Amino acid sequence: MSQYKLVASAKSQTIKMIYNNEVMGMMDSAKYRACKQSLKHYLSRETDQAGIPLEYHSYITDAFPTFSITFPNDCSEACVKLALLFRLQKGVHDINKIVLMAQRIEKFTKEEAAYWLSKTLYDTEEHKKWAVKGLRIMLAG
Repeated sequence: MSQYKLVASAKSQTIKMIYNNEVMGMMDSAKYRACKQSLKHYLSRETDQAGIPLEYHSYITDAFPTFSITFPNDCSEACVKLALLFRLQKGVHDINKIVLMAQRIEKFTKEEAAYWLSKTLYDTEEHKKWAVKGLRIMLAG
């Protein structure tokens, strides 16, 4: 069974998105502060199987947080959008572009985000690189 985890460490000032023990990407404190609203928005919609809100968005605070979230539903909208954002922002140094990508990924449906995430994960190395580069251009110029 696949598993998504979001792990934040105030000590190292990083947030990691992990899928099946593979790090999808990491955010430092500057990227975290810039993307804080989008992260909060992604996490605010998370519910358990009974539809009860999980309140994960409360972990996103002004101070750099420490938390570890293992998502119970690995196909949730937040999981795929977060994984896509973390995958695309990896190696991008312009914070404005990362914020723009985060805002535009917010507007994706769950299915769109899952489709694009699959293009960046499950193909040949060359195709994965092209998918990441193409999405970055499409979302942030």
